[in-house]
Amino acid sequence: MKMKNVIVTDDEVEAFFSKADGATLVYFLNQLLAALQTYTVDPSINPPRMAHKIISKDGDEVTHLIMPVVSQEYSGVKTLVNNPILGLQGSITVMDPIDGTLKGSLEAKVITAVRTALVSCLPLYLYLKDHLDAFKDSQFINLSVFGTGLQAKWHIIIAIKLLHYLYPSKPFHVTTIYRTRPINTKVLKELLGKDAVITLNDIQIDDKLGVRKCVGQSNVIFGCLPTLTPNLFCQDLNRDGSFTYISLIGSYRSTMHECDEELIDMFKNSSTPIIVDSCEHTLSEAGELISANVKKSNLVEIGELSASSIPVLEVDGNHFILCKIIGLAVMDIAVSQLLLKVLGE
Repeated sequence: MKMKNVIVTDDEVEAFFSKADGATLVYFLNQLLAALQTYTVDPSINPPRMAHKIISKDGDEVTHLIMPVVSQEYSGVKTLVNNPILGLQGSITVMDPIDGTLKGSLEAKVITAVRTALVSCLPLYLYLKDHLDAFKDSQFINLSVFGTGLQAKWHIIIAIKLLHYLYPSKPFHVTTIYRTRPINTKVLKELLGKDAVITLNDIQIDDKLGVRKCVGQSNVIFGCLPTLTPNLFCQDLNRDGSFTYISLIGSYRSTMHECDEELIDMFKNSSTPIIVDSCEHTLSEAGELISANVKKSNLVEIGELSASSIPVLEVDGNHFILCKIIGLAVMDIAVSQLLLKVLGE
């Protein structure tokens, strides 16, 4: 008997989203927004993850993370296994919430990066679709990314596709800021396609002057580089009367800090909320927020947002949006569920 393949591989996920147009990505953004709205109303749909460690035959400590999601709309489990030699691998299983039938399974590596990039771009899209004049004075859109890994790659791809969808005639300057190894620009160009006009550059993170200049010219900044000490400094941000969107996803422990405290304080002291995926999780895991003594009242969840309620900080004619993403399993289940549906059609 020939078995039916029910697993969507990382390669298949990459193939789908690298070919997806802006309208398709908006379809996924709307699904993500609905999932995060469900989470905001009832955070219990995303129960605490279970962690368990085992010892391999070679004596290595292997950590298993099991993250369930249960609601009337979304049901499934994300499992990640961290092997010190092989790295992080995992899977996502999506089920029918009512009868428990298996809808499908996906390898987790690429879909995790894609869903993070989608969530990272969600507040940006919600704001820009009703404020298209935000970049009206920009000859081109400058996008800067700290990091060169899978997360950084998909932030660039998703952001460019969405921005090109909103601004089809605008060219883009993309700069990646790397620690040890530049991003593979040949592969990146192939994944981006030829629809948008794009210039790619890179800067080594120890080039302080170059990084400062890059940040100062940026319209969109993504932090995808785990770090104990800040990579992004408030004093370096664009101050020429323009709009700057910042989303930080690289740090995931209370000891990590992607930006300096001055940037957090700028929002906190002006009573402009910082956008997060989860107040509870960011206040326990995001070092930038913890060190700055940020309270729940200083935050707003994506699930609470609408196009008319995006918090924008105005300072001397400059406009800033700051977003911090930790990641929730409901994001994985929501995106995977929709992808399985689209692939099935």
